[in-house]
Amino acid sequence: MSGGHWDYSHFRIRDGLENVGEDGNIILRFPKLAQVFRDLAGFMDDTINDLDYDLSGDTEIENDKDFEEKAIRELLKILSKKHRVLVYDIKIEEGE
Repeated sequence: MSGGHWDYSHFRIRDGLENVGEDGNIILRFPKLAQVFRDLAGFMDDTINDLDYDLSGDTEIENDKDFEEKAIRELLKILSKKHRVLVYDIKIEEGE
């Protein structure tokens, strides 16, 4: 079987995190959190996909402990990243 161990849920997880992270209201009110969601989208997609392929037998994670530790380090890196908020001129048009 080619992937699909969790019915390809990594796509839904990625899309959901991207939708929240790209929402204009979230970006304006919580810009750093929005970036975390966007960063998590790629991380979760890649990590779940790797696990999915391993469990489905398409590929093999050679060392479970190394894979797990690397994934946790990457997650902690995302969560501890220092963010700078760049402000751009935003024009609000009538009727929107």
